[in-house]
Amino acid sequence: MRCYMKRIGLAIALLGLLTLMFRCDQKELFDLAKNGVTLIYAVTTDATNACLLISDGKEYYKEFTLSPIPASPVPDRVYADRNRNVFVLVSSNKIVYFTKDKDPGREWGSQAFSYMPVDITEDGQSTMILFSNYIDPLYSYNDGSYTWSSRGKTMSAGNTPARLCYDRSSGQAFLLSTGSSLYVYNINNMPQAAAATPDYTFSSITSPFYFSYASGVFNVGNSNYYYAGTAGSLIPLNASALPSAVSYAATDGGVYAGVNSPNLNLEALEAGNFAVKKTLPSTIGQIVMAPLNSHALAVGISASTMDDGLYVYDTETNVLTKLLSRPIYALYVR
Repeated sequence: MRCYMKRIGLAIALLGLLTLMFRCDQKELFDLAKNGVTLIYAVTTDATNACLLISDGKEYYKEFTLSPIPASPVPDRVYADRNRNVFVLVSSNKIVYFTKDKDPGREWGSQAFSYMPVDITEDGQSTMILFSNYIDPLYSYNDGSYTWSSRGKTMSAGNTPARLCYDRSSGQAFLLSTGSSLYVYNINNMPQAAAATPDYTFSSITSPFYFSYASGVFNVGNSNYYYAGTAGSLIPLNASALPSAVSYAATDGGVYAGVNSPNLNLEALEAGNFAVKKTLPSTIGQIVMAPLNSHALAVGISASTMDDGLYVYDTETNVLTKLLSRPIYALYVR
C-alpha cells in the first residue's frame, strides 16, 4: 500500500513539475514579447488542427495546437496586437478565432460572421477587422468581453473591401477595394455614411493584395507590379512586370517580392526592376513574408514540392535559413 501511495505521489509531483515547466515556457515567451523582442507568429497544421508557431527568428520557438481550428480549410491570416491577443482568420469559413486570456496554449474563442474576414490591423485603441461587405465592412474587437462592434463605416455599392491600413498620426483608416478604389475615414467619426464615390481610384491597379501606408506614402502591390506614391499619384516602381508575385515585404533596406513562377524566388527591387536573389527548387507553392528587422525577412512557404517551411532571409548576406520544415500558411511579425 505504501509503495502504491508513493507511486501516486511521484506521479502527482511529476505532473506538477511538467505543468510548472509549461507555465515557465509560457512566461518566458511572453516576457520576450513584453521586453520588446520581435517574434514571428506563424500558422501551420497537423493532421487534424491548425497550429501556431511562435519564434524569435533563431532556434527558439514554441508550438501550440489550436484545437478549435480544423486543419482544413487552412487559415488565411494571423495577427498579434499590442495587448498580446492573437487572432487567426479563416476567410472561407467566415470565422475569426482569438485568444481569450492572451495565452495561445489555453482557451480560444471564436466568432462566426456573415461575411469573409479579409484583413486585420489596429488603431491604437483596439484591433480592427475588415470584412467583404461594403455596407458594414469594419469591426473592432472589445478586449475583455470578447465581442465585436461595428465602426459604422460604409462603402459605395459595387465595391468589395480587400485591404485595410491605419495611420495613427492622422487617425485615418484606409480601406482598399478589390477594384482599387480607396476610401479614407476618420476612425473616430461614427457612423460615417458612404461616399457617393471613392476618395481615390487607382484605375491602373487590378487585384491588389499588398497595401501599406506610412508618412504620406501608399504602397500597393499586385501579381505584376509594386506601386508607391501619394493617393493621387501612384507609380509602378518596377518597369518590367513580375511573372507571378504572391507576396511583398518592405524593410529599411528595400522592397522584396515572393514570386512563384517559374520557380519559387525571392527578389529585390534594384534600379527600377526586381532582381532574383534566391531561387528554390520548387516550381509551385505559396510564399508569405514580413519584415523581421531592418535587414531580415520572415518567410513562410506552403503547397510546394520540397520547400515548405519557416525561414529567415538575411537581405545583407543573402542567406536563407530554414527554421523548421512545416507548411506555413500565414505569418505576422511583432
